[in-house]
Amino acid sequence: MSNKTKVNRYKIRYNEGKVGQKPGTFSIPETALPTQINAFIFSENYFREEKNPNLDALMMEAEHHPERTYWIDLQGFQDANALIKIASLTKLNPLELEDIISTYQRPKIEEHPNHLLIIGQQLYLNSQEEIETEQISFIVGSQMLFTLQENHYDKLEAVRNRLRQGKTKIRSKRPDYIAYALIDLITDHYFVVLNHIGERLEKLEEELLTAHHELNRNQILSVKKDLLLIKRTIWPTREKINTLVRGDFNCISEEIRIFWRDVYDHTVQIMELTETYREASTSLMDLYMSSVSNRMNEIMKVLTMVSTIFIPLSFIAGVYGMNFSPTDATGNALKWNMPELYHPWGYPAILLFMVIVSVFMLVYFHKKKWL
Repeated sequence: MSNKTKVNRYKIRYNEGKVGQKPGTFSIPETALPTQINAFIFSENYFREEKNPNLDALMMEAEHHPERTYWIDLQGFQDANALIKIASLTKLNPLELEDIISTYQRPKIEEHPNHLLIIGQQLYLNSQEEIETEQISFIVGSQMLFTLQENHYDKLEAVRNRLRQGKTKIRSKRPDYIAYALIDLITDHYFVVLNHIGERLEKLEEELLTAHHELNRNQILSVKKDLLLIKRTIWPTREKINTLVRGDFNCISEEIRIFWRDVYDHTVQIMELTETYREASTSLMDLYMSSVSNRMNEIMKVLTMVSTIFIPLSFIAGVYGMNFSPTDATGNALKWNMPELYHPWGYPAILLFMVIVSVFMLVYFHKKKWL
C-alpha cells in the first residue's frame, strides 16, 4: 500500500502529456509505478508461477503446450517496453494500447480476430476506509490472458491463491473462465464497499437522532459523493457485462456464458443497492436539515418567550421612568402625577408587581402548552 499513488477519487486522471498528440500515441505519466509482471502457467495437472518472465519464451512454450493456460499479470506502467511487447504479442492496435494506459476510460469491450479487450474498474476500500477506484484491462485470447493495471495494490489475490492451491477445478479452465473469475471477484468487492456505506448510513442516522453537528452534514455529503462514484462506475459495467452475456464472441465459450449471466445479476443488484442508498442519503440530508430547522425553531421559541415576558416589564419600567414632578411650581400636589414614586414601599411594590406579571405569563404559556 505504501507504493500506491494517492489520487483524487472523483477527478479524472487525464495525462496532460497526451494533449496535441496524434491518436494512438501513448504517454507514460511521471507518477507511473515500476512494472511488475507475474505469470501463472497451469493446466489440470500442472502449475508454475514466474516473476518477470520472458514473454517471448512463454509464447513459444504456449505453441508446444496448447493444453496449458497462461495468465500474464502486469502491474505498474513505468516500463514502456513491456507494454509495447505485450501489444506486439497480442496484436493490439495503438488505440487499444492508448486506452489501456489512459486510466480514465469508461468500461468497454472490443472484439478483434485474435483477442477480446475488456476494460473495467475496480472499487475497494483503502487502509483509511476510503473508496479507491482503479482501471484494470483484460486481453482475453484462446490460450493467454493478460491483465494490466496501474497500481500494485488490488483485490485479485483470492483468484491467485485458488490457482496456487489447486483445490478447485480452476486449473483446468481456459482464459475466458479466468477472466470471468477475476471480474466476478471485482464485482463482489462492490458489495463490500456498499456494505461499508450501509454501515455509515446507519451510524449517521443514529447520530442525527441525538446530535446535529455540522460534521454529520459533511459525512452525508461524502457518502453521496461515494455513491455517485459507484453509480458512474457500475452503470457502464452492467451494460458491458450484458454485452458479454448476449454477444457472440470467439474468445468466450458457450459454457462460460452462464457464469457471465451470474455476474450480470450481481451488477443489477449493485445498481439497486446504490439507488437505495442514494435515496437513504438524501433522506438523511433532509433529516439533518429538518433537525437543524427544528433546533433553530426551539431557540427562537425560547428567545421569543423571554422577549414576550420582558415586554410588559419594560413597559412598567418605562412608565415609572417618566420622572414627572408630583407638585407644581407653587408646591401644590398634582393629582395625576406619580405620588407612589415618593411612597416608602413604592420600589419593592413595583418589583413585586413585575414578578407577579412574569409568573402569570409563565403559567399562561404553560397552560397553552407553549412551553
